[in-house]
Amino acid sequence: GEFEKDCPTWFKIFTHCGEGLDEAVRANRWCQEFGFTNGREYLFLWTVSLLSMPHEPLPYIFFCGDQNTGKSAFHEAISLLFKNGVGYIKANVALTSPNRFNAELIQAVLCAVEELNLNPNVGAGKEAYDRIKDWVTSPTLLIHPKGKTPYHVENTTHWIHCSNNPEACPIFPGDTRIVACRVGNIPEGKMIPDRKKLMHLLEAEASIFMYYIFNTTIP
Repeated sequence: GEFEKDCPTWFKIFTHCGEGLDEAVRANRWCQEFGFTNGREYLFLWTVSLLSMPHEPLPYIFFCGDQNTGKSAFHEAISLLFKNGVGYIKANVALTSPNRFNAELIQAVLCAVEELNLNPNVGAGKEAYDRIKDWVTSPTLLIHPKGKTPYHVENTTHWIHCSNNPEACPIFPGDTRIVACRVGNIPEGKMIPDRKKLMHLLEAEASIFMYYIFNTTIP
C-alpha cells in the first residue's frame, strides 16, 4: 500500500510487466513459503537483489509481447538508478559480435537486449544463445577487448531481454536460468504516451523507490 502511494509510476510498471508471472508466482513453493503472491513482487525482489547484491546471479528475464505494450519500460526505469548510466548497457552487440568483442560488459550490472533472436536454429542465434547460457551463471567473464589480450573479470551482469517474438528466447526443459513473462496490452487510458514525461515521473519518485529497495530484506 505504501509503495503504491509513494511510487505510483514505478508501481504501475512493475505491476503491468509482472502480471504475466502472477500465476507462476502463486504456484511456486518458495513464493508460497515467504508470502509472495504476484509477479510485481517477484520483479521487485529481482530488482532488490540486482541493486543491493550485484555480485549475485539472477535469472535472465525475457519479456515478450506486442509492440507498445511497455515491456522495455522495466529496464529503462531501472537504468535511471545508475549514476550517469554507469552499470547499464544495451548488450546486443556483445552477444552478436563475430569477433566476440565485449569490453562493454566490464562492470556492467544491468544488460538490456532488444529484439534479438536467440533461437539457436535461426541465423547467429546459436552463438548468442551459447554466450548467454555462460554469462548468466558464470562467476567470471572472459573479456575480449579490441586489439588486446582477452582476460577474465568478475561477472556482475544481469539480463533483461525484450522481444515481440515469443520464440526469440527458447527455453529448454529443465533450464532454470530464464524467467519468461508475457506482457499484455496496456489498458485504454492507462498509457503514458510521452516517454519523456514517463521518465520524468520515474525520476521524481526514484529516491523514495531506492529507499524501499535498500530497506527490503530478501528471504
